Amino acid sequence: MKREIIAFGDYYDNLMKTLSATEPKKVHYILDLLQIRNRISTKFVIFIRDSLYEIRTMYHGNIYRVFFIFDEGRIVV
Repeated sequence: MKREIIAFGDYYDNLMKTLSATEPKKVHYILDLLQIRNRISTKFVIFIRDSLYEIRTMYHGNIYRVFFIFDEGRIVV
């Protein structure tokens, strides 16, 4: 089953616009994994609290974080 990814407001798009051409690829890779897998390493996805999760990835020493929730089988970032 492939989950749908939905951007809430403009937050995700605005973040992606601030990154260089290669930086979003790391975030998109993890989102692609989330779409098709039920479990992902805590190296990439961390449970924060309630229904809130965090994607965490590093590129050239910079850490990028994207928060998301699961909503009826969809991923809302």
